[in-house]
Amino acid sequence: MKRSMLLLVLIFIVSCDLPSEPVGIRVVYEYHQDTEDFCRGLDVSNGVLVAAASSNGYYRFNIVNEGDNPILQEALHITDINPNVGDDSVFDVLIADGAEDIAIILDDVDNILVDNFSTDETSLITQNPCGNSLLYRSIAVNDDNPDTTVLFTLQKHFDVVPNNFETYSTSIGVREYYNDTVEQFGINVETFISNPGCIPIANPNIEAMQLFYADSILTLTQGPYVKIYKYLQNIELQEEYVESSGDGSSWGYLEQFTDLNDNTFWDGDSCGFIDSNNSNEFDVGAEEYFCPYELGYDADNPSWIEYAEPFVDCGYTLTLNDLNENGFYDEGESYVPILDLNLCEDADIPGNGRIDSEDFVDYNGDGKCCGSYIGDSLEERYSFHIAGGEANCTYSYGNAVIGGYSNFRG
Repeated sequence: MKRSMLLLVLIFIVSCDLPSEPVGIRVVYEYHQDTEDFCRGLDVSNGVLVAAASSNGYYRFNIVNEGDNPILQEALHITDINPNVGDDSVFDVLIADGAEDIAIILDDVDNILVDNFSTDETSLITQNPCGNSLLYRSIAVNDDNPDTTVLFTLQKHFDVVPNNFETYSTSIGVREYYNDTVEQFGINVETFISNPGCIPIANPNIEAMQLFYADSILTLTQGPYVKIYKYLQNIELQEEYVESSGDGSSWGYLEQFTDLNDNTFWDGDSCGFIDSNNSNEFDVGAEEYFCPYELGYDADNPSWIEYAEPFVDCGYTLTLNDLNENGFYDEGESYVPILDLNLCEDADIPGNGRIDSEDFVDYNGDGKCCGSYIGDSLEERYSFHIAGGEANCTYSYGNAVIGGYSNFRG
């Protein structure tokens, strides 16, 4: 089945004076362009049109005049946008014209890709995943700053999520594309950062489906709701930690421990040693420490002793959750226990008998948690809904936000 897009030239005729004059729209020119498969997304900017053609890939056209009428001149067509995976299909596409003129291409089950208009390359740039996910639902572009393009992505998560996010949920990630000066062979060269890292900055639930951005406002459809976020860029933020068990899947800023087998993470009661000296203690240098995955582990040996690596059991300090932001305790407020790794002896709550860690992203590069850094944030401002309907799309302009719903109320 063939699918196509339609380019129209319209004349708008509006009259209030004479009833006999025509009122409305008259089509004076039509142009059809075959896309072979469903055309699921379009965007136009500065004489360029890009199209998402489902399984027939990605198109980029230049809009040129033939006589008095515009036509589409194919500049690039990539049928297989991601040769390393199967069943790739272009679901949506957006043009960004910040630091460079690029197209953001969405394959909803495989990846995000970028087409840079300023190069002669016929291949696309595959982007890094966001928050351990490649299952994308929606994209939105912020070109408010002419030197930077900010890309918002909405991705779905199952049981592997960013730190402190809910399982089986979604996240909103942020990428920033810009030109940077990079030293190459002793010469400073301006280079476009075409595959930046992605930082998840919000954690909507699993119902979230569509994003839209305009005028510092990001809107999101989530079930019956349209949620409204204020995008805050380059503000002072605080690194956060997540308490974890300190096992092999943990990383970050652990409580201080003695690493007897030099594997960089704390080992608990499943590990131990053969008490060859019959001292009922681990003798450093004379006896070896083993875990189940290491050669020499022998829990069936009658001299085997299970032994957790020694650690400093830090406690917690109580920090006021100052809801009223007045600097002191008010009725209804509470004190939150915060793991204290630096001043263990001054902790308000004693240690809990096991090793804890702070899992955190070291944004400011100081090697410890939890300092301040400059970053981006989404501040949820408001939401609205219509009973009995699902929010299918959203749009905003200035301070106005519009939601499109699935029921008869519109």
